[in-house]
Amino acid sequence: CHHIVDEIEDEIERNPGIRAFEAMRVLIAVERGDEDGCRAAVRDLVERIDDFRFDRNWLTGLWLLAVGCEMVEDEAAAAVLAERLHPYRHLFVDNFSTNFGSMHQAYGSLRSVLGDHDAALHELRLALDAHERIGAAGLVASSQVALARAEMRRPSPDVARVRELLASALETARLHGLDGVEVQAERCFRSSEDSVGSRGSLRPSHASRAPRPIV
Repeated sequence: CHHIVDEIEDEIERNPGIRAFEAMRVLIAVERGDEDGCRAAVRDLVERIDDFRFDRNWLTGLWLLAVGCEMVEDEAAAAVLAERLHPYRHLFVDNFSTNFGSMHQAYGSLRSVLGDHDAALHELRLALDAHERIGAAGLVASSQVALARAEMRRPSPDVARVRELLASALETARLHGLDGVEVQAERCFRSSEDSVGSRGSLRPSHASRAPRPIV
């Protein structure tokens, strides 16, 4: 909604020193499916990542950047963010008012963008397990979408698993009115359909790339 975007921009203007607020622009672009806007926002903020104050909003800000980075598959940004988040991947992300879920999810998605498929799936399964344990249906559905996207990037993706994950995520999203998760799941499903080859397997975009290491 336009009024929400306006409120976020007003908050950014009132708090110029809190970079995590600026990172909300990334999430807005993700929700809108605006890849160009998302890419520009991610690159701008990653270049200024040292300006993020190491406070309660730090993990939230980097989580938001990771969400956008995964959407546009920016490898350079993913490498920077993965290195910063690696020591904190076991934590849950919150800023006193909102629980964004397990950092295993954001970190796993970054590893997926970097082509480290086994590590990515391991981290994303840890996130899914954590969200299931606390009974957070929305976070479970979000993890399922993230797992499906990571599976699609593998050299030999499991098509049936991708569709199973997305079907479950869509069911949950529609049951609980989670519009953002529903949109992301539908986009992922359309992408998987477009990527199905003549023999029924998904054609990943990073099939032969070696994973980038974390220092």
